Amino acid sequence: MKALVTGCAGFIGSHPADNLLNLDYSVVGIDCFTDYYQRAIKEENIVVASGHKDFEFIEEDILEIDRFPSVDYVFHLAAQSGVRASWGGSFEIYTRNKVEATQKLLEFYKSAKIKKFVFASSPPVYGSGQRLDMVIYKFIPAILDGGEIVVYGAGTQARDFTYVDDAVEANISAANTDLIGEVFNVGGGSGISVNELIKLTEKITGKTAKIKYMEKKKGDMNDTLADITKITKLLRWTSKTMMEEGFKRQIKWMKSKSQ
Repeated sequence: MKALVTGCAGFIGSHPADNLLNLDYSVVGIDCFTDYYQRAIKEENIVVASGHKDFEFIEEDILEIDRFPSVDYVFHLAAQSGVRASWGGSFEIYTRNKVEATQKLLEFYKSAKIKKFVFASSPPVYGSGQRLDMVIYKFIPAILDGGEIVVYGAGTQARDFTYVDDAVEANISAANTDLIGEVFNVGGGSGISVNELIKLTEKITGKTAKIKYMEKKKGDMNDTLADITKITKLLRWTSKTMMEEGFKRQIKWMKSKSQ
């Protein structure tokens, strides 16, 4: 079997590429290395895949590609990262790299004989390879090093964090089902507030956080929680990694990077 993974050098996209190769798929990865964060981080994300004989990498903008590879599965994870930056003057970048890129892929593959097109729009995901601008990546080193944590708002806003391995499993499960045209929520199954997240980090690290509360940022939602009833029923998928265990894994990974 052969799969296309778009955004394969990103935090989330690199993981299905690795997993599919481990499942004996041939994988074609596409990424254009947008400048939202450092290229070196993205290059590191594809080190494992790049050393595999069944991996082909295409460094190109989806909207600049005339013909996409012939594959059995498409995992579309390419997008413009970040929420706050999508407001105002950057809006056009997001419509281009999200909406227009997705439309081009769909137009090409709608007449191709593929088994499944899986389009993922990520919830709060954490784990190895996480972007530097994400809240968990910011909190952990700040607490470990005695730095200050900035919390926008009262810290009561909740998120349903999903460990990256569980998110990848959900994508692959969606590809392997006979169901077509379904939309699934993927999440950890329970929310945790920012304040609770800090307390959990303190518990695991044995350190006390220095917190500075500031005015809530425009565009920030109070709560984003996933109802996973449908995906559990139809795909028999549920998140396997409890928040504390996932946090321990991420802290271990981050410590290994700093050594």
